[in-house]
Amino acid sequence: MAIDPDEFAEFVVRRAALRRVWPEYLAAVARVRSDISDTETPKGFGPFGLKQERWDAEIKDPELSQIAAMEAVLPGQIKRWRQQVTVFAVMTGKAQAALVLKSGKDFSFIELYNAQWPDEQITSADLDKALKAVEPSITNALAKVGSDVQATIDSTLVLAGGDGAGGILGEMVGKIESKGDYNAFNRGTAGVSPGGPINLVGMTIGAIKVEQGKAQNDPSRLFAVGKYQIVPGTMKETVEKLGVQDNELYAPGLQEKMFRKYLVGDKRKVLKSYIMGRHNDLDLAQIDLANEFASVPKPGGGSAHAGSGGNAALITSDKARAAINAERDRFKALRDTGKSEDAAWLALSPGLA
Repeated sequence: MAIDPDEFAEFVVRRAALRRVWPEYLAAVARVRSDISDTETPKGFGPFGLKQERWDAEIKDPELSQIAAMEAVLPGQIKRWRQQVTVFAVMTGKAQAALVLKSGKDFSFIELYNAQWPDEQITSADLDKALKAVEPSITNALAKVGSDVQATIDSTLVLAGGDGAGGILGEMVGKIESKGDYNAFNRGTAGVSPGGPINLVGMTIGAIKVEQGKAQNDPSRLFAVGKYQIVPGTMKETVEKLGVQDNELYAPGLQEKMFRKYLVGDKRKVLKSYIMGRHNDLDLAQIDLANEFASVPKPGGGSAHAGSGGNAALITSDKARAAINAERDRFKALRDTGKSEDAAWLALSPGLA
């Protein structure tokens, strides 16, 4: 039976945003494999033409266990198109991460499709035709659900090999905390304070600790410093836990090491465990991240540090969740290459390589 194209497109857009995958790709795959229908074809069941054995294997993946529980994604429900969209969006996120690691470069939609369906490969012309066919409905759906979802999807480029030194999560946090500036600072209130530029990356940890230790009413006092806006108490804790010496420079590499190894690593075990696939509670993982960074919202929105120093959440909850899930996809892909858990965790931040 045919599925209402507008209803399908809107659901696809929302699920794509949560998994940081392209909605037009999801819709085009459904067009190629079933003409966006909820029937059985020689390829398989439903809009994505999934075989029962593949469906069963995918929904047993820890990546999908929480979603399966929430949305009743069960073996016998392969024919429900909404469940198929949910599952295929997760499948696509994992496939994107694996493809980047394998090729080490950006990839095309046709490369992604043929990686997901190696035994049923199609031509670029076939996929291009499908993409053009779904473009109007996806464009309308994006307009309907709002610009915020569009912005989340636009940031999918990070999955196509565009992440910087901090990886998917580090670049999201760095962008909202400091616009990605390793020399960013403030003097106790949210935002970068006046007083001229400071070459933080050329300062030693000892010198920064001295500046952060000045009296609160001293106008020259440094408070939050660097790409990840580390405050005095957290700085002291971080350097002690990582064994950083006072004579080390607060260089970009050290800042990335602090972020990956401690700020979202040993310090935020709930977040790290979620990314590693050890549990499936995304809400708890997001709360853990929000507790560390004031600009990251709690589930549902709002900063965990609102009311202190002008702090406020600077992105939506959906964007934060999308980045966390994207890191989880990337971690699994790294593990699938044979890396140990520790090596895969560090590899999430290319700046540590």
